[in-house]
Amino acid sequence: MTKTLIIATGRCGSTSLAHAIKNTYDIKLYNEPFNNDLNYTNPTTGKREYLEELGLNSDFTKDWINVPLNTVWKCLLIDNHYPSEFQGEVVEFFTEFSKKFEKTILLTRRNHGERFYSNMHGMEYKSWDVPYHPKDITINENNLYMVNKFIEQNKNLEILSDVLNEEIYYYEDLFTDKESSQTTWNKMMGKTNDFDSVWLKWFNPRLRLRRPRR
Repeated sequence: MTKTLIIATGRCGSTSLAHAIKNTYDIKLYNEPFNNDLNYTNPTTGKREYLEELGLNSDFTKDWINVPLNTVWKCLLIDNHYPSEFQGEVVEFFTEFSKKFEKTILLTRRNHGERFYSNMHGMEYKSWDVPYHPKDITINENNLYMVNKFIEQNKNLEILSDVLNEEIYYYEDLFTDKESSQTTWNKMMGKTNDFDSVWLKWFNPRLRLRRPRR
């Protein structure tokens, strides 16, 4: 395993997949390195995380980054999750960026309603990475723009799939029973000696953050 890029729509299990790859192959994970809220500035040191150690060019040209060997990168296909200095659209950036990797994985959910609900619930109740019991979500004029963003994200992933000639993988085929999950993993990553432990730790549906509604 050398360089793997995960491009996902969000709320589709991409973080668990990234950690599964990291742990299985004992490589370094860059989790949403272009997410300004997570990685640009370390609040303790005031320095940029990830970007400085990777050789950041001041002009953000297409060869601005040197992707290290034995790394997995998880990125979201969102307008503000790629360098704003890049002169192009999000699909153009990830088309270029993917050329630096030996393997690119595209991931989303078939059930768009579930993904949309999970995203809106996270925005309203900050339930991004903690177990939660679902509550009613509010759609109003202040967050209605998310509907268009959601549709655009799905379309961009389909465009990227065509441009890169890469299959789209689905949450429902990975976070499911062990046999089906292993079939998807094998197509995605190749056979793994101890998939049982990978499934138990990362893909077992019992690990879902969303719990039954109270």
